[in-house]
Amino acid sequence: MSSNLPISQSDITAPTPQNTPLTQAPIALGLSRPTVPDISEDSEPTETDVQGRLADLVGKSSGYIESLPVEVKKSIEALKGVQVKQNELQNQFRRECLELEKKYLELQKPLYERRLAIISGAAKATQEEIDAGTQASQKDNEEYTPIPADAPGEPAPIPEFWLTALRNHVGLSELITERDAAALKHLTDIRLSYLPSDQPKPGFKITFHFSPNEYFENEILEKTYLYQEEVGYSGDFVYDRAIGTEIKWKEDKDLTKEFEIKKQRNKSRL
Repeated sequence: MSSNLPISQSDITAPTPQNTPLTQAPIALGLSRPTVPDISEDSEPTETDVQGRLADLVGKSSGYIESLPVEVKKSIEALKGVQVKQNELQNQFRRECLELEKKYLELQKPLYERRLAIISGAAKATQEEIDAGTQASQKDNEEYTPIPADAPGEPAPIPEFWLTALRNHVGLSELITERDAAALKHLTDIRLSYLPSDQPKPGFKITFHFSPNEYFENEILEKTYLYQEEVGYSGDFVYDRAIGTEIKWKEDKDLTKEFEIKKQRNKSRL
């Protein structure tokens, strides 16, 4: 939640609203290895080690191209020129895909509003919505037992919905501690938005809405992910950086710090 954190995953695919980075581990950050390794299993190179070594080789010449005849070098430069045009088309393609994503996000906004209303209890779920959900549950699980149509009680708010959702997310569940959970109980909504098309760099923003709580003053926390202006050789947007809201922690409630409680003995004099 802190600001200006460069975040990468083990691959170089740019983060997207469907694939948001979770860790701070640049691909070039390889662990140093001992100069004389032993033969135990613990000393086997890890994936991070290999990636770090490969990343160090990026951009370094092997000397092969320099050894080629001038005529061949000209052809190689021509291939680079063709690649430039291909990159321009790929960049246009990705930006048009981004605009398409924006279009459908706008179409889904009423559904997100409806989701918020049902979760918070601001509006009751309709029987049509309940029936549609029941059909989806039966499709996913043949042994699912539907709620009887004449079951007593009205649809009620869903307590700690977002905390439960995050704890059941395969990429987030192991990152959430009990201390985090105490604050995340107050998370009431999560929204996605894209940066305006007139911005120099494309990207998207994730907005977290919180009810009043004992941990921080902010009602809204935001995390913005920026891409570089041009796509990479893989044809995808290249991740640039992330910018987060500064959290206004209440006194002694900063969850990013450990507080040591010291007990002072009462000393009595004779």
